[in-house]
Amino acid sequence: MKKDEFRIKLGVTADAAGARRKMQMTQKRQDGLPRLAFGEAQAIHTTSVKEAADRTARMISSFNYLAPIAGEEKFHQKVATIDINGLVLQANAMTPVRMDAGSNEELHFCFSFRGRMQVVVGGKTIEWNPGAQAVLYTRHTHRAGEAEIRSCLLARLSRERLIATAHAMLGEDQNQQLRLEDGVMRLIDLKLGGVDFAALFSQICQQIDNLYLNRTALERLAVDDMFYRHVVCLLKPELLSADAPGQKVRPASANAIDAVCSAIQDNSARRLTYTQMEQISGLSARSLHYAFQKRFGCSPMDWQQREKLQAARRTLMKSGGEIDLRQLSRDLGFSTPFSFAHCYFRMFGETPTETLLQSWSLTD
Repeated sequence: MKKDEFRIKLGVTADAAGARRKMQMTQKRQDGLPRLAFGEAQAIHTTSVKEAADRTARMISSFNYLAPIAGEEKFHQKVATIDINGLVLQANAMTPVRMDAGSNEELHFCFSFRGRMQVVVGGKTIEWNPGAQAVLYTRHTHRAGEAEIRSCLLARLSRERLIATAHAMLGEDQNQQLRLEDGVMRLIDLKLGGVDFAALFSQICQQIDNLYLNRTALERLAVDDMFYRHVVCLLKPELLSADAPGQKVRPASANAIDAVCSAIQDNSARRLTYTQMEQISGLSARSLHYAFQKRFGCSPMDWQQREKLQAARRTLMKSGGEIDLRQLSRDLGFSTPFSFAHCYFRMFGETPTETLLQSWSLTD
């Protein structure tokens, strides 16, 4: 290959993301609504009550009606929705409204970043405050509610996946299995065991914004698994204690660790989650961490990153200088090319571009 034919396709030359966020921060919001949990730049705005009701009905199948408290002429709504590997998240901001929904079997998790919310279920009134409590609707009977001007996050969850995630996290402690049919709704404190889960969910929303709703990247980073694990911890606070039965360190067989390592190596396009590792090995995340530290001197996630970077280096050295670094970083499950380059340099002491130059020189 001649030198003037050498091409390196990096794909990213400027921090467009930072400029875009700056523009969003300085933009004046004429509707008077608070900022969305995520997707402010991509939000759909409406002053139509019917449009807002139709959009809500796509998240809650039995949704009946929505009535603005201050009148239709003052009504505003903005909303952003994303599906990450079956986890449907909706960021919603709206002027004060009354709402009503009928019975259904869907599983929803909801909390407010701003504005109090109130719901009446079975004659019982429950109110929750922004950033302090969340609500999990485990099954739905008729309910009616109202909310102040608010910005909230609504998640539609898979019942089977939530139970499977809890089972993996709880390990062999069968007495601690997750039960979702004990009531129609649960009011959950978002601050448990010194952990602020409102802040953790905010970080997930920030990650969604940072990737501009790039669903493929979010799936490869297992953002959906992270969300499910947070919900399980809220429902099973004992998981936050190192003394919990499911969290005690158990000896790990070589076969169990080998199975996790093989699964990591066989899934180059997606990061294996802790939940998947728990399911493969039959061990808790804590036991896995201890076993990997003992055998490899690092955590399972660090070992997985090492394997991906080694695979990246092999690919670069065989490329002959012709490769798209942005695509390679995505294929290996890194959030951005910059993150890939940073991790690569820390491990090998050179940038991916420098490795490409070596590859080109070997084929010249």
